[in-house]
Amino acid sequence: MTSASQRTAGTAGTAQGSAAPAVAWPALIDEVRALAWLRKRLTDLEDPRARLYHHPMLAASYEVRRRSGSATAHALVDLVGGRAYAAEPWEHIAFVPLAEAKRAGGVRAETALTDPVRVLDDVRGERAARDLVRSILLRGRRLGPPGRLHPLGEPLVFGKPNWWLTATRDGKPVEIILDGLTGRHYALRA
Repeated sequence: MTSASQRTAGTAGTAQGSAAPAVAWPALIDEVRALAWLRKRLTDLEDPRARLYHHPMLAASYEVRRRSGSATAHALVDLVGGRAYAAEPWEHIAFVPLAEAKRAGGVRAETALTDPVRVLDDVRGERAARDLVRSILLRGRRLGPPGRLHPLGEPLVFGKPNWWLTATRDGKPVEIILDGLTGRHYALRA
């Protein structure tokens, strides 16, 4: 998918401003690696499963211009929880259609999960990104004019891959969310 088609397919500019993502960041961790990760950390598991889902996110880039020069910053906003995160640039990522991302992640139809529903609309998501970027870029600027914040293109709404890992251990349920990009994990029950 080209940059132009990424922007068309996944931009935040929908009529209602809260459509599900049409594109996804390709998973760096597939189903086999997710299950291997689970088995490595927990022993004696029964019926381990890995199910892929795509968490709705908004990506935005900004530049602040001052007389002394300019700086850029990138933000990702969780469109379910509302939290904004500073991020590395993503312009080099080849976002793919959501259905293709699920197939490429090694997901069979019976192991796919329904993706979370967005809570934030595009306007609130972009506002969260702007607030974060403004605080990052303008933080050290106590004297003189702070400069102006300019978007570096349309925000991109995309699905971030996560694995929901489940099993039982000693008769107790195990539930862990494994980030499909970074490998970070969040234990719900372990």
